[in-house]
Order: sequence, then structure tokens, then C-alpha cells
Amino acid sequence: MRSDNGRKRTTGGSCGSPQVERGRMRRRIAQAPRYNLFALVEARGKADEAESQLEELRETLEGWKRRFQDIVDEAETQVRAATADAQFWNDRYIKLAWLANLALMNIPRRLRAAEDMVEPTRTPREIKEFLEQCRKLYDRMKELSAPP
Repeated sequence: MRSDNGRKRTTGGSCGSPQVERGRMRRRIAQAPRYNLFALVEARGKADEAESQLEELRETLEGWKRRFQDIVDEAETQVRAATADAQFWNDRYIKLAWLANLALMNIPRRLRAAEDMVEPTRTPREIKEFLEQCRKLYDRMKELSAPP
């Protein structure tokens, strides 16, 4: 009769003999440095890859910083040029306005002098009509230049 009650013996698991278990432990202990070294190499590879990505991102960031600084520099240059142009054209406008005002001050005096020289019977009709047109034009300009 069998003493194991008909059960089959297994060699795996925790049911093994103490000698088998000791052998397994020795193998695990012997292989542990290799596993640790492999894990260390793998971790170092990941760290190197992360550092490489970080450096690449830093270079990309520096590139964008340079591009944005170039844009800012160009904008400042254009603002300075526009400011100089505005000053130039403002000066030209002031001078032109002064010249126009000077001319407008002489027009009424000369128009009155010309109108006073007109003799109704001797002055040709075309000259009278021209002076009337000049008077209308002057009155219209005076009307437009008056403050509201």
C-alpha cells in the first residue's frame, strides 16, 4: 500500500525538499548581481535618453528665443523708422500750411485791389466774370477754413 494516498509527487513549488530550496536560493543569489547590473544599465540608458531629450528641448527653446528676439528687434527698428518719418512729414505739413496761410493772407488784399480797378463800362466781361469766380472761390475757402 502507498503511503502518499495515491497522490503524485511534485518537485516544484514550496513542497520541495530543503536541499532543492537551498539550491534555488543559491542560484538566485548568484544571479542577483547580474539582474541588478541589467536594471542599472537599463536605468542609465533611460537617464541618458532623458538628458538627450532635455538638451534637445533646451536647444529648441534657445532657437525660439532667438527668433522672437529678432522679431522684437525688427519691430523696434520699424517703430524708430516710422517715428522719424512721422516727424519728417509733420515738419513738411507745418511748412506747407504756413505757405498756404501766407498765400491766403495776400489773396483778399490783391482781390480787393483788382476789384477796385474794374470800371463797369470799360472792363471786358470775361475779366469781370473771372474776378467774380475768384471772389466765390476765396469766400468758399474762407468758409471751409473757419473754425466750427
